Amino acid sequence: MHTHGIRKNSLQRIFQASALACLVLWSLAGCNRSTPEIDPAAGSSQILESPAQVVARFMEALKSGDTATASDLLTPTARQKTEEAKLEVGLPASKTAVCEVGEFEIIDEEGAHVASTWTDAHEDGEQRTDKIVWILRKESIGWRVAGMAMKIFDDAQPLILNFEDPADMMRKQQLAEEELMRRAEAEQTEGTPAKQLETAQNEEEEQSTQEEPKQLETARKRENKLRQ
Repeated sequence: MHTHGIRKNSLQRIFQASALACLVLWSLAGCNRSTPEIDPAAGSSQILESPAQVVARFMEALKSGDTATASDLLTPTARQKTEEAKLEVGLPASKTAVCEVGEFEIIDEEGAHVASTWTDAHEDGEQRTDKIVWILRKESIGWRVAGMAMKIFDDAQPLILNFEDPADMMRKQQLAEEELMRRAEAEQTEGTPAKQLETAQNEEEEQSTQEEPKQLETARKRENKLRQ
């Protein structure tokens, strides 16, 4: 059995599973940006857009690397705070990515959650689909993106990122990276010869414990036959 290859693939899956969340923030230090403006001619139609339509435009902008449009679709507070921190939020631009927008739910009339998926191929050629819930708030200029929620680990709560609080986003990203490393190290440890030997010994002991009552029962039956 090629345990090294299995362990490598397992680690790749762990990192791929959280790649989008870890790339949701990146530094823009040294870059000059201008605050995007809404086209007056299109302003009224944009205000009437549904949360799903806004998310569709937002994800297409992220996919194509159109940072100006993506920034324009953030809430004013999120745009201001991320610019002050010289950070940009979103997903890595990818021409091969396929983004789909699902159903949305209105929360207290001023908020909305929009389900979506982001599918792309990784370096090993394997297609992966990540589910993202975008958190929107209704502003005077229409629905705008305030954050996102994404399941990173199957056995943990979704990672919720508030785009209006860059410090909290960076803290959560750091925690996610630390958890990634912890799980990666655990995967490596489980694949070492010492761990494999320990597992084999435990399985052997468990099997022996299960067989012992059967052996005793067989011995008793033989003894009873001899007495008869």
